[in-house]
Amino acid sequence: MRRMIAASLMLAAASSLSFAGERAPGEAQMPMDLDPINVTGNLPTCDSVAVVSEVAMRFASKESEFWNSDLRLAQFERIRQIALKPWGEDFVPRRFCKATTLVTDGVKREVIYSVRAGLGGIGFSWNVEFCVRGIDRGWSFAPWCKTALP
Repeated sequence: MRRMIAASLMLAAASSLSFAGERAPGEAQMPMDLDPINVTGNLPTCDSVAVVSEVAMRFASKESEFWNSDLRLAQFERIRQIALKPWGEDFVPRRFCKATTLVTDGVKREVIYSVRAGLGGIGFSWNVEFCVRGIDRGWSFAPWCKTALP
């Protein structure tokens, strides 16, 4: 009996070692019943109207609902990508972006945002996460939006 247990453990250890270097890209590890954007990892670009609109809409909603503020992101300038899949192929695809935005208080601020595959509503499509430097009221990405960066 002990020999059988020992042999089983050795077989399990050997099989796990043989597969250690053979991992599928993050997008291939996602459930196959989701939208194809998740499987392929095709994310919208940083300057996509859909992405910029989503950031602006969610910022306005958060400001209004949680902070009783009428601040809005009025204009995006100097939009650029700062990283794509920064942690490698084994992770869920993310595109990290920076832009300068004119806030309705008249101050230009930097906004850092990421477009994330498969992390939208109930796992479908893409989603954004963002931080506006100087207006991270809940300190979600403190200090100074550092944790929103790759």
